[in-house]
Amino acid sequence: MIPVDAILQSMQHPAMRHAMLVHWPIVLAVLAAACAVAGAVLAPGARSIRTATVVLLLAVAVSVFAAKQSGERAYEHVRGDLPAEALAALDRHAESATWILLVAVVPLVISLGMYARRDALAGAARWLTVPAALLSAGWIATIAHHGGTAVYRHAVGVTLPPSAQTDASSTTDPRMSFFLESVRPILVERCMVCHHPRKLAGDMDLTTMRGVLAGGESGMPALIPGDPEQSPMVRHIRGEPGVPLMPPRERLEPREIEAIVRWIAEGAVWMDGAGGPAGDRSP
Repeated sequence: MIPVDAILQSMQHPAMRHAMLVHWPIVLAVLAAACAVAGAVLAPGARSIRTATVVLLLAVAVSVFAAKQSGERAYEHVRGDLPAEALAALDRHAESATWILLVAVVPLVISLGMYARRDALAGAARWLTVPAALLSAGWIATIAHHGGTAVYRHAVGVTLPPSAQTDASSTTDPRMSFFLESVRPILVERCMVCHHPRKLAGDMDLTTMRGVLAGGESGMPALIPGDPEQSPMVRHIRGEPGVPLMPPRERLEPREIEAIVRWIAEGAVWMDGAGGPAGDRSP
């Protein structure tokens, strides 16, 4: 039996949490489609089957919403360290999920028509629910296929990519351990939520060192390795006069600010898909 504390610990990791949640929409969508077919063909007059179909489709919509939310967090968590091929696979998975919530909700809305008082309308809804549920199940299966390709072929979210594994094993730089343990989680949870390639708030990508040094709308890099006092990132997270506070809704805790300041002061080392401590390279 898997210990409960191990499960709870896994749920704290965005990629693992998504992996646990993502299987529910697949199973529920298949059951909902089968139930819709049974209700239309085998027992069109059975109220229990109609109810089961609606409940399953509602469960599909809820589970899809949860999986989509966890998937967006997992995407932000893992994409910064990926080589090009793995990143392309991850992006295909993310793009295929763009409209998944709508695809999950439409069959549910159609299925509610089965309770219409007019027999003709109820019958039409019963038959329309079948292709809608099948399409939803097929779309979810396709998204799952893209996700499986990213995980099982490229080890996305499972282990470090090969290039990062090589670099991690070949360096004893304590700054890298500090970045991975104390700084990267802050960036992922508090910064990359808004500053990633699919959102780019302020035209700023904070998921790679290349994006950090490229800067955003101002044209200035987000940080200057070795000089935290002149780094715009530090001014923003401190909320200094004349600059917007970042994150805008809930400021970082003092210990988090201190960790980022120390990281920048020590050279802003960064493990990325290109390999090595990115902060040691000049802008």
